[in-house]
Amino acid sequence: MADREIYKRSVGDIQKRVITLSGANENLANRVSATFAKLCEIADWSGSEPTKQDEPKDEDGAGSKAQQVDAGPGLSTGGALQLHRDIHVHLPATSDAAVYRAIFQAIKSELT
Repeated sequence: MADREIYKRSVGDIQKRVITLSGANENLANRVSATFAKLCEIADWSGSEPTKQDEPKDEDGAGSKAQQVDAGPGLSTGGALQLHRDIHVHLPATSDAAVYRAIFQAIKSELT
């Protein structure tokens, strides 16, 4: 379960959570936790929503959905971080198309 107030926790508590969630070794978990804690110190956690004047406008002054799509990787127009998971499949070199079909069928059955 997510801890919505993890930013208030000590580095040691954050480190335990990192180890639990990721399985990272203690050294890596310590570095991740220390970095996260330092970023939390400088973050604005007030939770204020962006105002209408903060929204991007097109030439005629109206908001544009296209601008929302083009906000940049990982960011929405409101500045909220979006996380994504990517799956990369490295296929074996083969001239037999049945091998590829079998691999994709197995992936499909795991994801559905």
